[in-house]
Amino acid sequence: MRNRSCHKTPYLFVYGTLQKAFRHPLHRLLSRYADYKGEGSLCGRLYEIDNYPGAILTRSCKEQVYGELYRLKYPSIILPLLDRYEECDARFPKPHEYRRIITDLYTDPGKHLRAWVYLYNRPVHPKKRVSNERYLPNGSK
Repeated sequence: MRNRSCHKTPYLFVYGTLQKAFRHPLHRLLSRYADYKGEGSLCGRLYEIDNYPGAILTRSCKEQVYGELYRLKYPSIILPLLDRYEECDARFPKPHEYRRIITDLYTDPGKHLRAWVYLYNRPVHPKKRVSNERYLPNGSK
């Protein structure tokens, strides 16, 4: 997924190991190049892949995936680094496990915006569904 414009939206939504609570080393970099704006959700389902989550979009917003919203200060710097972390840049064989897209993200009731998100790009059956649609550290999913 190369040469996608980093300027289509200044927002990024994370729902997995890049959330603050995981204390992942890449989150420190995200914090340097982006500002935390609060909680958000997207219309989708969340699955346990292999000690990390994968989200897929759904047509119905009856199902929500919850996570954190960031405003990117330097998208052209941080997005390529995140693409590498998510293994969806040109260095990795296709089909990539994740793909970065822009989708609707919901913040406060009735408010939404467009944000980048990394979605799982492989079949989810028979992956384990994360029941509360929020991925948390230490097995408290």
